[in-house]
Amino acid sequence: MYERTHWGNYINSYTLSNMHKISKTKIKPTYINLISLLLALWVVSPSIAAQEVGLLGSKVSGTYLDHQSGEVVSLVWQHSHDELYLYYKANVYLPDDKVKEMKVLKSSQVKRTIKVKFSKSEYICDFSFSADFQSFICQNPDKSKQLFKRVLSSVDKSFAYFLSKFPKDTSTKIDVTSRLKIKNPIPIELMIKFILPKYEDLLNGYIGIGLYGALDLASKNNEVKFNQARFNAFSSILSPMGGWKFHYVARLNLHENYHTLLFNFEKHTFEGVISNSTYLVNFSKSGHFIDGMNLGYKKLYFKSGSDTRRGVLNQDEIYITRKTVYKGISYLHPEHKTYFDAFKYKILSNGKIKAINERYNRPEGGYHTKDYQGYCFIGSVKASKLRLTVQMLGQERPQYFDSVSFYPGRKVFWARDNETKKVLKLQFNDSNTGFVLTHSDGKTVTFQR
Repeated sequence: MYERTHWGNYINSYTLSNMHKISKTKIKPTYINLISLLLALWVVSPSIAAQEVGLLGSKVSGTYLDHQSGEVVSLVWQHSHDELYLYYKANVYLPDDKVKEMKVLKSSQVKRTIKVKFSKSEYICDFSFSADFQSFICQNPDKSKQLFKRVLSSVDKSFAYFLSKFPKDTSTKIDVTSRLKIKNPIPIELMIKFILPKYEDLLNGYIGIGLYGALDLASKNNEVKFNQARFNAFSSILSPMGGWKFHYVARLNLHENYHTLLFNFEKHTFEGVISNSTYLVNFSKSGHFIDGMNLGYKKLYFKSGSDTRRGVLNQDEIYITRKTVYKGISYLHPEHKTYFDAFKYKILSNGKIKAINERYNRPEGGYHTKDYQGYCFIGSVKASKLRLTVQMLGQERPQYFDSVSFYPGRKVFWARDNETKKVLKLQFNDSNTGFVLTHSDGKTVTFQR
């Protein structure tokens, strides 16, 4: 007998006991060959189970919580892969590297059921969904049942709990480059609960909305975006690349009107890009998000260069210096160059962050529209030539434009599409923090850095 407190405990018990049983069981060779043949046929034949999951995928996609045990199940339907990804955590407050992956063995759209198996385990259970897909019953191997209900957030702790997780720091002057190695992880569910819903720049960047990215997500609701955030967190941690992880850094006392928190975001990707960023966010005393910004980062671009942003926080003033190095082997930056920029910001008494001096020497960089449904990247062919790439929501792939001449102080550019030969006009503002794009039909779109 055993006492099952949650799946996590039971999985280990079930796996070990059944391994012991299997080791004492003799299976006739004939049966083994028959089983092998059936498995082979199942693998090479069109997967009926996969087709059924495809019909259920978008309906069941979401996060579900067992309110009694605290266990969490996240089901993420990826349209681009036509696959349902299943993740389990014994407790939402555990680090994300404690997540377990599940696989679909069998499903039925008519019955609204999915049979799942935990990876690297013999634990199998059955999910039976309600007609409105707002909950499901999990039947465990011992026939016990659990009720999981769909939630936008599985966190039931208050903002005070989240605040308490950040170590207090009484420093009045902080160089954030010294804070890039903090390793106390923030579970993705806490980020979804307290920061990502209001910090739109960070949320959209984290889930991959951008040039070459999932622009269709820009028009989706928060449940879809949060599910993508969970997928990015869990799938990256379970992969060999090391994961996308947030970390607690510090809680500062800059002003009596608001709380100031510093957190770190570390990202590893298969493309070889490694980024490490420190963010500042301000919250009201009641826990409402006020404002945030990226104080500093270090990004290493595989073989093609690096980008370093160094922020110094001094009381309510922020000084940032940026150094961008291109090694001359990238399509977007084929010339070896180093550029520098400097910025100054002030944190107001209401917690908002105001730019005092935000001026870029050159237009190179990434830009997006206010609604995040359009993205543009400007790179340099050489110091006197720029290359432009644009993608708007609804376009399957980006538009590429012929290189345009650049000289210091130039604010107006005319770019011709490689394929259609249509010409766009770009009118930059004085600080190079944004531009107005005018199409050949006269329609305009505003982009911001």
